[in-house]
Amino acid sequence: MIPPQVPLETQKELQELQQSVQYMEVIKSQVESLAAQADLMEKTLEDYARAHSTLESLKDLPEGSEMLVPIGADSFMFTKVSDNAQAIVGCGANVSIQKPIPDALGSLEGRIKEIEDIRSNLNQNIQGLQNQAMALDQRISQLYQKHRSIIEGGAPDDQGQGGGRLIQAP
Repeated sequence: MIPPQVPLETQKELQELQQSVQYMEVIKSQVESLAAQADLMEKTLEDYARAHSTLESLKDLPEGSEMLVPIGADSFMFTKVSDNAQAIVGCGANVSIQKPIPDALGSLEGRIKEIEDIRSNLNQNIQGLQNQAMALDQRISQLYQKHRSIIEGGAPDDQGQGGGRLIQAP
């Protein structure tokens, strides 16, 4: 609570300081959420790139050839190619479709592009929030320094400086 003998302008700045500290927490939470989404997009992109690479390798092998197929978790198994002209690829909503290898590669390339665009957009949003946080941090520091005596306690003086503790120091 802001002491009543503090000038109105100082009261407004102290309220701005409190709101800014709260908003900084919101920004921090948003950045963490977007970073988690970007990390998920990165892992998804790696998965699609691995599928694309596997299909690229498959299309050049003659039928009956042995190859290593990734099965996940950095594990592979040996298999023989029985059809190097067709592949089954996911098309969304847990639905997969059989396509000729060139079409399957095109589908994967399209999806890779979409994921890269999403990842780029997430990173731009993260950067924008980080820029906001830097500007807000400067304002918080400025207001904190200006009203330090009120925030840290002490009796108000004639200019309204000093008083009860209002917020945690940044």
